[in-house]
Amino acid sequence: MKTLKQLTIDLGNARRVVSDIKDTIELTSDGFQYIIGTHCYGSFSLSTHINYVTAREHVDSYYGDNGLVDVYTNNPNFKPDDQGGLRQYEYIDTEDLDSAVKELLLLEEE
Repeated sequence: MKTLKQLTIDLGNARRVVSDIKDTIELTSDGFQYIIGTHCYGSFSLSTHINYVTAREHVDSYYGDNGLVDVYTNNPNFKPDDQGGLRQYEYIDTEDLDSAVKELLLLEEE
């Protein structure tokens, strides 16, 4: 049986591996854009994601009581759950995505 010290070392190594995998996922594009507007405690922030996994993780971190999210994407297959903190979901053609982002940036400045 491993000692507590050995288990602690194993845990640290496992956390580093998980962190490396998460970093790689965040940098890997699926070819689509995901723009997420987050309404939280009277503030609004805008974030962009380059893949479904990180966009979905962001959306899932809000469940209504702690904020609401609006999702805009050019991925026609992105189907977030309509439960929890999802306030609005909209598919936008790639050509129109830039203008949608500009509108959201104006909202963020208010």
